Amino acid sequence: PNWEVVGRSKKVQTFWRVKGICPLARGAVWPLAIGNPLHLNRDLFQILGKRARLARAPMGTGPAFGREGTARLVQTDLERTWAHLGLFHSDGPYAEQLQDVLEAYCFFRPDVGYVQGMSFQAALLVLHCQDSFTAFTCLANLLSRPFFLSFYRDKTAPLQLRMQIYDRVLQHNLVDIHKLFRQLDVS
Repeated sequence: PNWEVVGRSKKVQTFWRVKGICPLARGAVWPLAIGNPLHLNRDLFQILGKRARLARAPMGTGPAFGREGTARLVQTDLERTWAHLGLFHSDGPYAEQLQDVLEAYCFFRPDVGYVQGMSFQAALLVLHCQDSFTAFTCLANLLSRPFFLSFYRDKTAPLQLRMQIYDRVLQHNLVDIHKLFRQLDVS
């Protein structure tokens, strides 16, 4: 089918929101749904990967002009990413892929770098996408959108706005959970 027509139809969009996307189909559907408006390609991904590997070396690649140095934090978070599953531990089956995706992102967006917790979003993509490049493409294109980017930038105003919206939606749709969060002082 023509993805541009079918994937954007109201019927399909409603289905996704109500039923979700079958786990077996996510690897094919997510890249199509996210798209690649940044026009990322495998050559760029390989270049970013080489820069990351050079930075990992004991002498590094020289001075960082942005937040590329945060790539060194990726290794620490790999062990924490769904730790109970062991998929991303240093000897885990997906550790190298997740590290490649996150480090490439650090060098792709040196103004953002790596932010703690980013590994969880990337891990979902690594588990479902056919390869590291596809996972990176999905992550970079998702995080380039203002909604998602606001969670990883140092600017608090957009994040506070998103959290206020979330709080109101939670209060309206899940009243009991909202009350419990308030009692526990979870904000």
